[in-house]
Amino acid sequence: MASGVEIDGLQNLIAKLDNLDNRVNRGINVVLKDSAAYLKEGIEINVNKSKFNGIHAREDVIVTGVKSFGGSRDNSYVQVGYQRVAWRMFFVEFGTMYQKPQHNVVNAIDETSDSVKAEQIRGLRNLINGT
Repeated sequence: MASGVEIDGLQNLIAKLDNLDNRVNRGINVVLKDSAAYLKEGIEINVNKSKFNGIHAREDVIVTGVKSFGGSRDNSYVQVGYQRVAWRMFFVEFGTMYQKPQHNVVNAIDETSDSVKAEQIRGLRNLINGT
């Protein structure tokens, strides 16, 4: 009889772990997008408001949808950067033989990394705790 009670308890624990896994997997995309907003804002602040063909670089910073390496949910990520003006912002970021690199994106990464990590930790804790 005692072994039957233990098995029921184990099955209940396994069901709870499965529920936690499903909740975290569904919510991880939201956590990634929320944390990427800090980097997006940092890039927008660091870049000069320059206009080329009617497009300001500051207004062209985007956060992509959630992607993954090799189709695995364990390797999910989002990309933050320029969309339509990326080709010219490459020269601003890394420089040319006539222009020093400005490192707008690198500086934004350095400035916002703590906020991004804190948001990811907060979001994951909320997912695990069910809040």
